[in-house]
Amino acid sequence: MLGNGMTVACLRDESAPVVATALWYRAGTAHEPGGQEGVAHFVEHMMFRGSARFGPGEIDRLTQAVGGSNNAYTSHDSTVYVFGLPRDHWRLALEVEADRMAGLSWDPAAFEAERSVILEEIAEVEDDPWDALELAVLDAFHGDHAYGRRILGRKSTVTVLGAEELAAFHRSACAPDRAVLTVAGAVPPEILVAAEDLFSPLEAALPLAPIECPTPPTNLRRVRVRRGETRRGLLALPGPAAAEADFVYLRLALTALCGGRASPLQRLLVDEGELCRGVSSALTETVHPGTVTLALELLPGVDEEAVERVLWDELARARCQGLDEAAVERGRRLLLSDWLFSHETIELRGATLGAGLALFGADYARTQLGLLTSVSPADVERAARRYLDPERG
Repeated sequence: MLGNGMTVACLRDESAPVVATALWYRAGTAHEPGGQEGVAHFVEHMMFRGSARFGPGEIDRLTQAVGGSNNAYTSHDSTVYVFGLPRDHWRLALEVEADRMAGLSWDPAAFEAERSVILEEIAEVEDDPWDALELAVLDAFHGDHAYGRRILGRKSTVTVLGAEELAAFHRSACAPDRAVLTVAGAVPPEILVAAEDLFSPLEAALPLAPIECPTPPTNLRRVRVRRGETRRGLLALPGPAAAEADFVYLRLALTALCGGRASPLQRLLVDEGELCRGVSSALTETVHPGTVTLALELLPGVDEEAVERVLWDELARARCQGLDEAAVERGRRLLLSDWLFSHETIELRGATLGAGLALFGADYARTQLGLLTSVSPADVERAARRYLDPERG
């Protein structure tokens, strides 16, 4: 922990001659000021368009010149910047991150170019049938809550954002006291000294306004979107915060319900029922209570009400009768397999460490894995009863 509040963590693994860095800022779309929807994602774009030491395009050029890679992404709770570099070039990542944390150049031509890119991204999302449905459903589900803000922003907000708004958000959000830097792989001993030299001179920021816990719907709201020829359905329900035990239990319930060919929803809607092309579920991993989604793609000519009856009946069965031990064990095996696959590389293990330190607690990964290995059918039934009520979505 540096004096200005920044956390630096190393995960040493000499099995591959690479160093992967991830810089997490505990500030994302949910922390945007009112009327500035999309400003966090816009700042993410501008972080690659020039700072005091690195001009427009230079970060990508230098990264590619040494055979490395870089990327970034914005969520409601955080913004993350990643590098993957050969072990002898680790210092490049730290120097870039320190320089753009200190300030950006806000070149007018680069600023307008990135605005155009983001507006194209927004148009593509709004034209895509699945994305358009998800945006409409989540708008209705979240209402005015911060988790309802669109990460890309809206055309109406991105069009009017100026460099002053972006610079103000950068100063408050991209500050060392909001930052967690993880360095994973063939990490040299001198990396902590270098991190202290580069980041310690930077000043902490003023506190961000806290995010209130969302209030989920108390009755079913229906939304229709006209896009494409295929009929799709998306049910959004309240979910737990990622650090709660219920997050693991509910994820297991969803996997048991529709994960894999042996699951009841897969069997009743797809393989035997022949009502849908596919069914899937998702659970947002968020600091505050998030969202469960169940997605369906209907076959041509199928009655929508028949599909809904099957889904409602299976959710009711899970809430009232629970899931049998075999289904829970099958779901557990699927999730453990996913866990192993998602932690094969040092980059992914570093990302898990960073997520825990930045958002959910240092022991987050270990706690989740422990809950998954010890979960009982009663735990799963209790989570299903609490969260899988379609009349609250």
